[in-house]
Amino acid sequence: MKIAIVGCGKIADAHVEEIRKIPSVQLVAVCDLEPIMAEQLATRYVIPRWYCDVKRMLDMEKPDVLHIPTPPQSHLLLAQQAVAAGCHVFLEKPVAPCHCDAEATDPGQPLDELRVLIRGAHTSAHATLSAHARPIGHALRVYGTKNTAYVDFVTRTVVLECQQTFPSALGRLAPPFLVANDYLRQGLRNLNSFSHSRFGYFDGMRRLLTKFYLSIGRDLPPPIPYNEILRVSGMMERIFEQVYPEVYA
Repeated sequence: MKIAIVGCGKIADAHVEEIRKIPSVQLVAVCDLEPIMAEQLATRYVIPRWYCDVKRMLDMEKPDVLHIPTPPQSHLLLAQQAVAAGCHVFLEKPVAPCHCDAEATDPGQPLDELRVLIRGAHTSAHATLSAHARPIGHALRVYGTKNTAYVDFVTRTVVLECQQTFPSALGRLAPPFLVANDYLRQGLRNLNSFSHSRFGYFDGMRRLLTKFYLSIGRDLPPPIPYNEILRVSGMMERIFEQVYPEVYA
């Protein structure tokens, strides 16, 4: 299976490194509007060819899959070109933001903090993004009708906060020990992953790419259903509309 990449910025390195770990696929070319960006990526990773025109790359290389790790405003056009050329597409999120000019926002007024509440039929979740909070975190708390889950993407841990069934005194004593036990189990699992070289920063991307390529080769449904991709894209747009109302007016 032949793979190509358009967009040779920093995140492209992660795509290249994870693609290289997957057998039966070959990275044949990379492309960027800036020649020096495409050339340096191809040189550092010994990729056979590089281009500055994505249409020419698609015509010449005829890849089976095109990775698009570019800024969101270019996603739609590049994806359409890839599909027209008969390619499968691996696209960084968001799929395609609502048309807006990023320069319309005032660069002198950076967003210091953002808090998001997501509410479902039986579950709710909240996320906080802060430019000043330390230590830097990347976590999500999901509230359900039975339990609450705390997902820490930095430490790779998922801890369930369960409803206590112990008598009142024990119910106040037990939770710290139960949570500590959860963290111990998660730590041992992560240690096992580390010992088997499965704890890299982008290891999740490798697993997703493996499933994605497998779905192409065996004509199976994609690992992430398209309706879920659209649902997340819609949620992100609703957040952007509230954060930057002057842009979406």
